Amino acid sequence: MVVSPDGSGDHRSIAAALADAPAGTRIVVMPGRYRESLVVDRDVELVGGGPRSGVVVEALEGPAMEVRSRSTIRDLQLVGSSGASSPSAVVVDITSASPVLEDCEVVGGIASALLVRGVSSLPLVRNCRAHGSGGVGVLFLDGSSGKIEDCDVYENALAGMEARDGASPVIRRCRVHDGGEGGVFVEAGASPTVEDCDVYANALAGIEVRDGASPVIRRCRVHDGGEGGILVTSASGVIEDCDVYGNALAGIEVRDGASPVVRRCRVHDGGEGGILVETGGAPMIEDCDVYANALAGVEACGPATRAELAGTRVHHGAHIGLLVADQASAVVRSCDVFANAFAGMELSGGAHADVYKTTVRDGCHVGFLVDDGSSLVIEEGLVSANALAGIDAAGGCRVEVRRSLVVDGAHVGVLARSGSRVLLEAAEVGGNYMGDVVREGDVDRRGGPQGPGPLDLEVPRAT
Repeated sequence: MVVSPDGSGDHRSIAAALADAPAGTRIVVMPGRYRESLVVDRDVELVGGGPRSGVVVEALEGPAMEVRSRSTIRDLQLVGSSGASSPSAVVVDITSASPVLEDCEVVGGIASALLVRGVSSLPLVRNCRAHGSGGVGVLFLDGSSGKIEDCDVYENALAGMEARDGASPVIRRCRVHDGGEGGVFVEAGASPTVEDCDVYANALAGIEVRDGASPVIRRCRVHDGGEGGILVTSASGVIEDCDVYGNALAGIEVRDGASPVVRRCRVHDGGEGGILVETGGAPMIEDCDVYANALAGVEACGPATRAELAGTRVHHGAHIGLLVADQASAVVRSCDVFANAFAGMELSGGAHADVYKTTVRDGCHVGFLVDDGSSLVIEEGLVSANALAGIDAAGGCRVEVRRSLVVDGAHVGVLARSGSRVLLEAAEVGGNYMGDVVREGDVDRRGGPQGPGPLDLEVPRAT
């Protein structure tokens, strides 16, 4: 069945063709501008007969297209009504349906360009563009799912994509950029999978997760945002194999009790810190590479905040490597902290850290700085070749060093300032240029290096 505005086909309007077509019909729409609002409520194939920019469906009022079927829709430009009396809230509305929408352009809409809603909605949206909305580019609601692949979502006033109210779409290989607010927004119990996407140049966070959401964010690039890269608030989820860089604020921020797993990510070249954990955040940071950020590589601050790091490299920062402050705590296992401009690790404001099998080396300042009533436990660690003290413990602080090396520094090995308490148990402190242990405070030295373990390790070279 052919639709042509000049009368050369079977119908002049798409609506007439849809009314006349039985299920299974292929409807070819010839180039032209069709001012009509369509309801696709039977399973048909609706395709443009030319380039999508040449087949334009502009809504009279309401959506340009409502889909209530398993139709295939291809090569159309769908445009919302801009009339002052009845502008389109939504341009394409998919409700409780599972169509295929591909090679289409969806433009406008006060609330969203493309809306998917209903627990039985399972669309496949592929190779489409969604832009120019006064709200969200693509919005998933009400338990909907489906897939959106290889799409370009840009220049929308709010988020480029949003999933909420239990929605669980798969968002794959999409570009989400130049939004008036965030790139991808996930909230209210949604659990999308976002993978292999490029999210950039959005005014707020590239990806924001909040209010009980639990997404999987995998192999994405999140960069050059006007605020942070990825913000997780009161939520969980997994962030893995991502490259987060060049954002104005923190690369990844975790706050308000959020507890995501951040795994095998690169977080670098940020305008502020690399990973910021605050107000009760409790992430697990595994096997990440955090480097070349303007402020702390990883910062945990505030009561009830707890950061756990394992197998992570924090290096070449313009500030502190790891900062734990204001009654926060951290557990650091098998990490490598090196070549930072200030302390490799600093604790202040009554903070506490347990550091196991970790190397802090080749820094331009102290290795560990423990200040303002904080406490530190180091076990089976290596503190090597820092420009100032390997460990600097201020008055009122407690430091315990067990089965560890503090060696080859350009200053003192361990500086126990007046009022501090330092325990060195089976620890080797040696080869430091200005002395190994300077005792102004209370230093309890028990035993020497014993048995195999970190004391047998080769000191790494600067990287």
